[in-house]
Amino acid sequence: MHGSPGEEGNSVLIFANHLQKFLHPWGGSIFSGRTLLPVLLAGATTVRLTADDSRLMELDLEKLAEVEVTSVSKKAQKLSDAAAAISVLSNEDIRRSGATSIPEALRLVPGLNVAQVDGQTWAISSRGFNSQFANKLLVMIDGRSVYTPLFSGVYWDVQNVVLEDVDRIEVIRGPGATVWGANAVNGVINIVTKSAKETQGGLVSIASGTEKTLLGALRYGGQINDQTFIRVYSKYDLNDDTALPGGSDANDRYKFYQGGFRLDWYPSDHATLTFQGDVYTGEMNQTTVIPTPSVPGNAVVSTQRGEVDGGNLLARWSRVLSEGSELSLQLFYDRTERMNARIGEKRDVFDIEFQHHFALGERNNLIYGAGYRRSMDETTGTGSASFMPADFNADVLSAFVQDEFAILEEELTLTLGTKVEHNDFTGVEVQPSARLSFKPTAHQTFWSSVSRAVRTPSRAEDAIGLDYAAMGPTTVRIFGGQDFKSEEVIAYELGYRNQLFKWMSWDLALFYNQYDNLSTVTPLIPALAPVLPIYFVNALEGETYGGEFSLTIQSTDFWRIIGSYALLKTELHRTFPNISETTEQSNPIHSIVLRNSVDLGRDVQFDVTGRYVDEVEINSFHIEKYFSADARLAWKPTKNLELSIVGQQLLDAQHPEFAPILSPLIMELERSVYGKLVFQF
Repeated sequence: MHGSPGEEGNSVLIFANHLQKFLHPWGGSIFSGRTLLPVLLAGATTVRLTADDSRLMELDLEKLAEVEVTSVSKKAQKLSDAAAAISVLSNEDIRRSGATSIPEALRLVPGLNVAQVDGQTWAISSRGFNSQFANKLLVMIDGRSVYTPLFSGVYWDVQNVVLEDVDRIEVIRGPGATVWGANAVNGVINIVTKSAKETQGGLVSIASGTEKTLLGALRYGGQINDQTFIRVYSKYDLNDDTALPGGSDANDRYKFYQGGFRLDWYPSDHATLTFQGDVYTGEMNQTTVIPTPSVPGNAVVSTQRGEVDGGNLLARWSRVLSEGSELSLQLFYDRTERMNARIGEKRDVFDIEFQHHFALGERNNLIYGAGYRRSMDETTGTGSASFMPADFNADVLSAFVQDEFAILEEELTLTLGTKVEHNDFTGVEVQPSARLSFKPTAHQTFWSSVSRAVRTPSRAEDAIGLDYAAMGPTTVRIFGGQDFKSEEVIAYELGYRNQLFKWMSWDLALFYNQYDNLSTVTPLIPALAPVLPIYFVNALEGETYGGEFSLTIQSTDFWRIIGSYALLKTELHRTFPNISETTEQSNPIHSIVLRNSVDLGRDVQFDVTGRYVDEVEINSFHIEKYFSADARLAWKPTKNLELSIVGQQLLDAQHPEFAPILSPLIMELERSVYGKLVFQF
């Protein structure tokens, strides 16, 4: 630090020295008055960092706007040019949040509703319709779709990557079906990991605490020759039980092992071949309530151990043919095995996709592609749940084309495209979109879009039989509907992003979505003991509307504040006489996230994230609004070693975030703290 503060600064310096003794009573120099001074004065005194002081972020706001993303149009483009509501979480964002999993990191994204259901289950959605089985959000890891056709959603408990190896997470709020296909209805999450070339050397990560019992990861990257790089990794997670409302354990402890590799080969300056894979196994305790008319209370609480196993292999080849022209081919295989108290599932998925983008003249940038996917499942039923037929094979054929036309070079761009898919449930589905982007200056962008997207039927909606509840001597049993249609949305969006100053930027997105053929259940015949059958039907329509606003302020290179606010309103209406009007709001109307990141100097970082989540109604359960805060303090005593302590859910002893669909038991998250060590060699 250079320069001398005035009298006021000296007073603050004395206070800072006393604060140091309070925060660090065991001695040493992690904190010092001079490193705390910039934070305490907050701009009242001119300060400069020395070359030895750590920097808050690798990128300033101008460079952040130029970060390349691929989720909007399947080709690289600047974040500032994207005609979509898109957020990007960098590796630095994830690290400084204190997150230990992908769902925890996604809490930072404005407009994304992230709620933990129990020890291993999450409800995550974009712009409405959140559920334990949320089915309108497409999620990918390195281009590999991880949604399951069983319920058209994501098993978040097995999306367990090494967070230190994540390059970025791209999140689109709004439809992305024109390039990504069915199920990209309300959003797309694309998790992109670093190449093997970028992760050379070794890394050891160990964390342990009150709820994160033990989290460990070991990764090593090496070089086979001048063109070939490889990394291998293994990780282990053991998470403690969540709590029941009375404070006792919910008996949902989760244990998980995973390992894998990635190989990147660069045979020339214009070609890349990537080959990667993962294998995992896990155990979780599960408390399940099974409706049983023959027992008092009409239910049996069953505590069992669930098991998950699986793995995947992916190969991707890409080649630059010329400036502005690139060809790629991707294949992957995914194996899933799950067994719980209700149902067992074994699934094999094969997927192949080809795409090509090139410049067509001076104003057109064209991208097209085609793909084929086969999903094969074997299910094992119990007395309370089964599928008919038990085994099923499903095929999806698809093709897409999208043209980006520069009406005014570097100022006004129109993007038109569509995807055509054929599936075994509803036949041919067409999902077009139109996007317009206007850049009057280099630092501001207006954009708008209109899109159509569909969510194709899941195996459950087509063929399940599930005991849902018991009413006296009668069991309420849900059945799949053989003529179930795809859910549809027409989405209208407007957006504006602007970097007002070198140290301030903001982003606004507004949307209005019209839905048709939404899924619900209804009785189609009178109750006949001992079974009341109800069926999946397309009997709801409705609208959602709202917006997301985010603001980033970085007035110094050691302090950044990011705030966001999201508004979401849902209105649903019946289209079938036996369906009652629904008033449930399974997503919060209002949500706020505020992040504050400060570099204190001497390689010490301090981060606080606060969240406000509005009340929600889920399956007749009322989840109260809540405030939550996480805090992280980290120190790098050497270049290769980082020590940190993280507190999560700090504002109350425990609270619920969501309610499970198939159980009246609500699990609550507890206040927790954990310590973490990361060593690189």
